[in-house]
Amino acid sequence: MTGREKIEAALRPDGSPEFAAVTCYQGLFLRDHWEQATDAPWWARSDPDPERAARPWVEMVQRTDEDWFPVCAGADRATRAQVVIATEGDVAWRVNRHTGEREVLRRPPIGGDQPAPGQVALGTQVRTRDELEAALDAVYGPRPEVWSPPADGSLDLPQVLLRELGDHRMPIAHVPAPWWWSHALWGYEGLMTRTAETPELVHQACERLLDHARHLVQRATAMGAGLIWIEDCLSDMISPGACRDFRDRKSTRLNSSHMP
Repeated sequence: MTGREKIEAALRPDGSPEFAAVTCYQGLFLRDHWEQATDAPWWARSDPDPERAARPWVEMVQRTDEDWFPVCAGADRATRAQVVIATEGDVAWRVNRHTGEREVLRRPPIGGDQPAPGQVALGTQVRTRDELEAALDAVYGPRPEVWSPPADGSLDLPQVLLRELGDHRMPIAHVPAPWWWSHALWGYEGLMTRTAETPELVHQACERLLDHARHLVQRATAMGAGLIWIEDCLSDMISPGACRDFRDRKSTRLNSSHMP
């Protein structure tokens, strides 16, 4: 069985006779084990060229021999016509070849960037529905509109990944569940407090973030994803009643609309 066949079989009632081998967060693995995962330079993921941007992902999956791989959008054709990567030793810049503007690229540290001490989540002071809408706009962007696959070349990168890896492996994408996603607005303490004391505000945030999640699913489908990993963290830390309330509200919302 191919890796994709193993995963597809595992999601059926009869299950799979063979296990698929996968890692959870390939982007983190690639960040923290770059030299072991690929021979590409560390700035390759920022390269506008889809072939060069795909190289570290392809080499990592081939070396780990895992059975799925992530799909992600790349630079559009207009960006590729204007921007190139320039290097000098270990220093890299994104250079606009028309204007000469240079943006230095920074290699992310192992373990990722950590929040500054005392950093306060934006939603800490949110008390009203209007304040919440403004905070949601600031953190997540405006409410998404109806989405259709772009013809600007930004899907060229996932096409390269599908060409190189898609014959035997499952293309996947990650989408956060709305309640967990609102953690970025309130932080851990704020989300727990809001869920217990002002659940109506959390429900409002989840309604909005469900639209964003649906938008991500549509994008992932256009990029060729055959499987969506729904990230749902911390929901085991709230009461069963609160969890059922959020579940029922989301189910009602999903049943009243249709996913394209």
